[in-house]
Amino acid sequence: MSQFAKRKIDLTFNYGKGPFGEQPGDNITISGHRISLDLEQFGGASQSQAHARIYWLPLETITQLTQIGVIRGQFGANNVLIYAGDEGGAMSVVHQGTIWTAFADFSATPDAAFDVISRPAVVEAVRPVAARSYKGPTDAGDVIADIA
Repeated sequence: MSQFAKRKIDLTFNYGKGPFGEQPGDNITISGHRISLDLEQFGGASQSQAHARIYWLPLETITQLTQIGVIRGQFGANNVLIYAGDEGGAMSVVHQGTIWTAFADFSATPDAAFDVISRPAVVEAVRPVAARSYKGPTDAGDVIADIA
Protein backbone atom coordinates (compact mmCIF):
# COMPACT_ATOMS: atom_id res chain seq x y z
CA MET A 1 0.00 0.00 0.00
CA SER A 2 1.41 3.38 -0.98
CA GLN A 3 1.49 6.29 1.39
CA PHE A 4 -0.20 9.60 0.50
CA ALA A 5 2.19 12.55 0.25
CA LYS A 6 0.98 16.13 0.11
CA ARG A 7 2.79 17.98 -2.69
CA LYS A 8 3.84 21.61 -2.74
CA ILE A 9 4.72 24.06 -5.54
CA ASP A 10 6.27 27.48 -4.88
CA LEU A 11 7.11 30.20 -7.38
CA THR A 12 9.57 33.08 -7.10
CA PHE A 13 9.16 35.94 -9.57
CA ASN A 14 11.83 38.50 -10.33
CA TYR A 15 10.87 41.47 -12.49
CA GLY A 16 13.56 43.53 -14.16
CA LYS A 17 14.22 47.15 -13.26
CA GLY A 18 15.40 49.96 -15.47
CA PRO A 19 13.92 51.38 -18.66
CA PHE A 20 14.07 48.02 -20.45
CA GLY A 21 14.03 45.65 -17.45
CA GLU A 22 17.66 44.74 -17.97
CA GLN A 23 18.58 44.76 -14.26
CA PRO A 24 17.24 42.25 -11.71
CA GLY A 25 14.62 43.65 -9.34
CA ASP A 26 12.95 42.47 -6.15
CA ASN A 27 11.73 38.90 -5.63
CA ILE A 28 8.06 38.05 -5.10
CA THR A 29 7.53 34.55 -3.67
CA ILE A 30 4.20 32.72 -3.94
CA SER A 31 3.80 29.89 -1.44
CA GLY A 32 0.87 28.05 0.10
CA HIS A 33 -1.54 28.62 -2.79
CA ARG A 34 -3.35 26.12 -4.99
CA ILE A 35 -1.15 25.86 -8.08
CA SER A 36 -1.59 23.83 -11.25
CA LEU A 37 1.64 23.31 -13.19
CA ASP A 38 2.20 21.91 -16.68
CA LEU A 39 5.85 21.38 -17.61
CA GLU A 40 6.48 20.59 -21.26
CA GLN A 41 9.91 19.27 -22.15
CA PHE A 42 10.42 19.13 -25.91
CA GLY A 43 13.31 17.58 -27.75
CA GLY A 44 15.30 19.09 -30.56
CA ALA A 45 15.30 22.79 -31.36
CA SER A 46 12.03 23.56 -29.54
CA GLN A 47 12.26 25.12 -26.10
CA SER A 48 10.53 23.66 -23.10
CA GLN A 49 7.93 25.74 -21.30
CA ALA A 50 6.08 25.93 -18.01
CA HIS A 51 2.44 26.98 -17.63
CA ALA A 52 1.44 27.71 -14.03
CA ARG A 53 -2.05 28.66 -12.82
CA ILE A 54 -2.05 30.19 -9.34
CA TYR A 55 -5.45 30.37 -7.65
CA TRP A 56 -6.80 32.82 -5.05
CA LEU A 57 -4.05 35.42 -5.18
CA PRO A 58 -4.98 38.83 -3.76
CA LEU A 59 -5.91 41.32 -6.49
CA GLU A 60 -3.02 43.63 -5.58
CA THR A 61 -0.56 40.76 -6.09
CA ILE A 62 -2.13 39.91 -9.45
CA THR A 63 -1.85 43.56 -10.45
CA GLN A 64 1.79 43.62 -9.39
CA LEU A 65 2.62 40.43 -11.33
CA THR A 66 0.67 41.08 -14.53
CA GLN A 67 2.90 41.86 -17.49
CA ILE A 68 2.10 43.35 -20.88
CA GLY A 69 2.30 40.80 -23.72
CA VAL A 70 5.39 40.05 -25.72
CA ILE A 71 6.95 42.83 -27.77
CA ARG A 72 9.21 41.08 -30.25
CA GLY A 73 12.88 41.59 -29.49
CA GLN A 74 12.20 43.40 -26.20
CA PHE A 75 12.52 41.00 -23.30
CA GLY A 76 13.59 42.18 -19.90
CA ALA A 77 14.94 40.25 -16.98
CA ASN A 78 11.46 39.03 -15.94
CA ASN A 79 12.06 35.54 -14.58
CA VAL A 80 10.32 32.83 -12.60
CA LEU A 81 11.79 30.00 -10.54
CA ILE A 82 9.45 27.06 -9.87
CA TYR A 83 10.11 24.75 -6.94
CA ALA A 84 8.30 21.47 -6.27
CA GLY A 85 8.45 18.76 -3.63
CA ASP A 86 6.68 17.10 -0.74
CA GLU A 87 5.25 19.40 1.88
CA GLY A 88 7.68 19.56 4.79
CA GLY A 89 10.48 18.09 2.65
CA ALA A 90 13.18 19.52 0.46
CA MET A 91 12.07 21.59 -2.52
CA SER A 92 13.81 21.21 -5.90
CA VAL A 93 13.96 23.69 -8.77
CA VAL A 94 11.92 22.13 -11.60
CA HIS A 95 11.95 25.12 -13.97
CA GLN A 96 13.77 28.41 -14.38
CA GLY A 97 12.70 30.65 -17.22
CA THR A 98 11.92 34.04 -18.67
CA ILE A 99 8.28 35.09 -18.42
CA TRP A 100 6.72 34.83 -21.87
CA THR A 101 3.24 35.93 -20.83
CA ALA A 102 1.39 36.57 -17.57
CA PHE A 103 -2.27 37.47 -17.11
CA ALA A 104 -5.24 37.19 -14.78
CA ASP A 105 -8.07 34.82 -15.74
CA PHE A 106 -11.36 35.81 -14.12
CA SER A 107 -13.52 33.60 -16.37
CA ALA A 108 -14.17 31.04 -13.61
CA THR A 109 -14.82 33.42 -10.71
CA PRO A 110 -14.69 32.82 -7.74
CA ASP A 111 -11.82 30.51 -8.74
CA ALA A 112 -9.88 33.32 -10.39
CA ALA A 113 -6.38 32.38 -11.46
CA PHE A 114 -3.17 34.08 -12.42
CA ASP A 115 -1.59 32.38 -15.46
CA VAL A 116 2.09 32.60 -16.26
CA ILE A 117 3.92 30.95 -19.14
CA SER A 118 7.70 30.93 -19.14
CA ARG A 119 10.46 29.50 -21.27
CA PRO A 120 14.16 29.06 -20.54
CA ALA A 121 16.72 31.09 -22.50
CA VAL A 122 14.20 33.48 -24.13
CA VAL A 123 16.48 36.49 -23.67
CA GLU A 124 19.46 34.53 -24.97
CA ALA A 125 17.46 33.43 -28.04
CA VAL A 126 16.71 37.02 -29.13
CA ARG A 127 19.92 38.74 -28.02
CA PRO A 128 21.98 39.92 -31.02
CA VAL A 129 25.41 38.35 -31.47
CA ALA A 130 28.33 39.40 -33.59
CA ALA A 131 28.54 37.82 -37.04
CA ARG A 132 31.44 35.57 -37.98
CA SER A 133 32.82 35.23 -41.46
CA TYR A 134 36.01 33.83 -42.97
CA LYS A 135 37.73 34.83 -46.23
CA GLY A 136 38.75 32.07 -48.57
CA PRO A 137 38.90 28.35 -47.84
CA THR A 138 38.81 27.70 -44.08
CA ASP A 139 39.26 24.47 -42.18
CA ALA A 140 36.03 23.44 -40.38
CA GLY A 141 38.06 22.56 -37.26
CA ASP A 142 39.36 26.14 -37.08
CA VAL A 143 35.81 27.53 -37.36
CA ILE A 144 34.53 25.24 -34.60
CA ALA A 145 37.50 26.11 -32.36
CA ASP A 146 36.80 29.81 -32.94
CA ILE A 147 33.13 29.42 -31.96
CA ALA A 148 33.93 27.41 -28.84
